[in-house]
Amino acid sequence: MASILKTFILLSLASVAFSVPVAYDNGMWYSGEGDSSVAPVAYSAPTPTLALASSTATPSSGGGIKLSTPALYVHYRGDGSEAQGWPSVDKWVDFNTMWGFQQTLMAVNDSPDEISAIYNAILSEAKTSGVDARYILATIMEESTGNVRVGTTVNGITNIGLMQDHAGTANCINTTPCPAATIQQMIAEGTSGTATGDGLKQILQRQTVTVAQAVYITARIYNSGSYHGGALEEDDGSTPCYCSDIANLLTGWAGDASPCKLGTA
Repeated sequence: MASILKTFILLSLASVAFSVPVAYDNGMWYSGEGDSSVAPVAYSAPTPTLALASSTATPSSGGGIKLSTPALYVHYRGDGSEAQGWPSVDKWVDFNTMWGFQQTLMAVNDSPDEISAIYNAILSEAKTSGVDARYILATIMEESTGNVRVGTTVNGITNIGLMQDHAGTANCINTTPCPAATIQQMIAEGTSGTATGDGLKQILQRQTVTVAQAVYITARIYNSGSYHGGALEEDDGSTPCYCSDIANLLTGWAGDASPCKLGTA
């Protein structure tokens, strides 16, 4: 399995451009003004079957912790390592739990059909790319709260779509309903990259640390375009709370604006 994984990664790295996305999350897509934790919504869905978090990762069954209510927010600081208090993969909730916790917030802007299309696209892209479906969902919620009609941010590079990807083309701005094919493309561009910038997959493949820390470092690079080592909240041009928010989403937090962003954590 290790040799197959290594071969896959080397082939992937040989085929991608190493320009780095700058996906800025400035909080403008959040709909509320507090730590609006939301109750879980029942949702029957299969568990994703494939996950690849870094060049040192091994495929997982998409397992995780099951929670009946969302977790409290924890403000993580430091380099994303377990040694500095960041949650390891075995502390992440399972995909169905995480998905259920996000339904109330998604429903603010999306129709049931659009939400279903997001779900299907996440699992499809997770299988195609090897990126953990939970991390794809966490990025969607951090970048756009799952709003399929989210606008764009421009800071030298246009960031667009559900994952505010690097100069992508797919979006549903002022489009109702948002076609399932467009939703699929938005998630593919953020996960597997665009013609001019990397997605989560390419950044993850360059990490050589543990799976969880690789995800948190990738989140920093996806958000700010770079990581110079040290504390993930201190990189230039970044949203300081971005990586902490990702870790909290992966461990079962649900809300529209994090206590970290609000300065209450």
